[in-house]
Amino acid sequence: MKDKISIIILTNGEENNLKDAIDSARYQEYENLELLIISTKKTDYLEGQKDIDDTKLYIKDADNLDSLRAFAISKANGEYVYFLNPNDQLLKKDSIEGIYQILQSHDADIVMSNVLELSNGQFHYLSESDGSLQCDLEDKTATPNNMLLYLLNYYSFCKFEANLIKKSIIESLADINNISGQDMILKLSSMGVKSVFSFTYNYIWKSDEHEFPSFKNDKKYHVSDIYKLVQNNNTQFDAEKLKEQDIEVAICIDKNLVKKLNVFVYSMSVNNKKNINLHVFYADLSVEDLDYLNELNDKFHNINITIEKINNRLLNLISDISLDGCKLPIGSYYRILLPELLPNIDRVIYMDVDMLINRDLLEIWTQDLEGNFLGGVIDAGLQHTWAEYLLGECHPQYINSGVLLMDLNLMRKYSITLYFIQFIKDTTKFYSYSDQDAYSLFFKDAIKLLDYRYNSAMYMVVVNEFLNDEAVLIHFCGDTKPWLNTYDYENQSIIRKYRKYQYNYYRQMDPKHKPVSIVVNIDDNLNNLDEFIGSLVTQSYPISNIILLGKLSEDNLKIFDKYVKEYDWIDFVNEDMDVEGYINKGVFTNDNILFISSTNPLASADFISKMYDYKDKNNCDLVLGKKSILIGQDYLHKYSELDKTLNEQNKEFVGINVQEKIANLPKFITNVIC
Repeated sequence: MKDKISIIILTNGEENNLKDAIDSARYQEYENLELLIISTKKTDYLEGQKDIDDTKLYIKDADNLDSLRAFAISKANGEYVYFLNPNDQLLKKDSIEGIYQILQSHDADIVMSNVLELSNGQFHYLSESDGSLQCDLEDKTATPNNMLLYLLNYYSFCKFEANLIKKSIIESLADINNISGQDMILKLSSMGVKSVFSFTYNYIWKSDEHEFPSFKNDKKYHVSDIYKLVQNNNTQFDAEKLKEQDIEVAICIDKNLVKKLNVFVYSMSVNNKKNINLHVFYADLSVEDLDYLNELNDKFHNINITIEKINNRLLNLISDISLDGCKLPIGSYYRILLPELLPNIDRVIYMDVDMLINRDLLEIWTQDLEGNFLGGVIDAGLQHTWAEYLLGECHPQYINSGVLLMDLNLMRKYSITLYFIQFIKDTTKFYSYSDQDAYSLFFKDAIKLLDYRYNSAMYMVVVNEFLNDEAVLIHFCGDTKPWLNTYDYENQSIIRKYRKYQYNYYRQMDPKHKPVSIVVNIDDNLNNLDEFIGSLVTQSYPISNIILLGKLSEDNLKIFDKYVKEYDWIDFVNEDMDVEGYINKGVFTNDNILFISSTNPLASADFISKMYDYKDKNNCDLVLGKKSILIGQDYLHKYSELDKTLNEQNKEFVGINVQEKIANLPKFITNVIC
């Protein structure tokens, strides 16, 4: 025989829909059922319900209906109990049967039913109207890891009613008369009770009669017990000892980031006096990529780069983390393996690669974590949107995971890595920002919040000008990467700062990149000079000087003066000067000159780099691009059909080998370029 189920209705005897509630319970097809009506008032209608089809009526005085719960449970004879609000009703005659089947098939202790809202005679799907995740109507087994996130995203489950619960379990709750449905579910989950969310609609909430409980993201809620360990970890901190040690930095990369490391490491080297051990972790890189990293290591006296492949055992731990809806690759989760990847290191600064190290790292390296497992900087851009949604009133603890000061020793002591990985596997479907959400949830109240100078997002530096010098780490988080965007007006100043580091790296550390001179024809009607010069000075390839040929309007002269103050290698030649005469002045000391006839901003930040790569790969003397030509100073090609050839072949560049010396340069500019 099936387990007995007790349906419990707590009532004042006067609710408008009480009859509908009782009838929907009484006419259930489940074969082993009892109905308990606990009322604060005796009415003729209720008296008439006694002893009908195993219905029991109890009259008991109470200040509120919730205070009758413990009494009702004590009178229940069922192995399972199900509370039904007197204003609501069960949707179908087989609702209880269906819920019981779900409970049996999952060997669960509690099944939480989804809710249909009935308002003004119309039904509404509550889990869809709350703007949360789309449900697929499949039953979901909840865990202590993800229970809070289920309730946050599907608040239709945040109720005391509509849950089929094992009686012995609910009896173990001492405060059953005062607890909310949300707190009850979370408390039972923390006790290890096996819970199932049923997205099948079995319960009707009549919103015209009473308000549905909304989810309250209280600061007392935690998805892990990590925060309880912090007080025990607060041992005496020795900053002086850390100052004597090398600084340990870790990054995790894939093939797309290898060639972006040059500026990252260069900025680290020039702004730090201490030795830095840079641990570079990867899963799959080519021989060419590894050679590049080894060459990079040889360039810096104070940076020791260790290139380490993540072993398969550790990769397998995270291989089945779901990336559905995630914009980032699985590599974004490599950082969670650092306690195991660096077994002999106690503390490390993790960094994303889209960083510019702007000051000495000793400042962040010697921060006292005060017993916390991590140090991080709040993500200011998400504080009043996603962070507030995810963490509620604790949203100031939501951090940007691009910079993490990690106590690896503490994490290993409590075997945090395995717990953290399992938590991520259970919760990734709820994330918007990958492991950043995981860190902020799992380590809530176990993170030391660091000054935002240690992870200054690009937009913060633009808005707060003092950070241009004071920020220790400038983070190009988001879509605007300095190696991708040629001209971003809003963030132009900080992108140029990155390019200056890049420019100095190429000039000082990479002899293969010989600076280029740029010559541009302009006219006084030009209305986009700011954007155009911006696209030149933010090129990834080093430029020795830029010469503007032509005439500038008064407005354009102001723009020109602005750039000259920052870049003293930009020059302007008025229309009266003979171009060939300017060349003969000897201002070009480089092997190559780039002539540009169009004043449209360059298409990409690596436009000049691409021309050079093409030139080197094809061993050309001259490379023609649309409205641009890269030419060796000793060579000239006179054929005006090159533009036509370029278009006909549908190529970005065409390379030419020529033998003639430079001659008649103005004619060349007029006939070939313009």
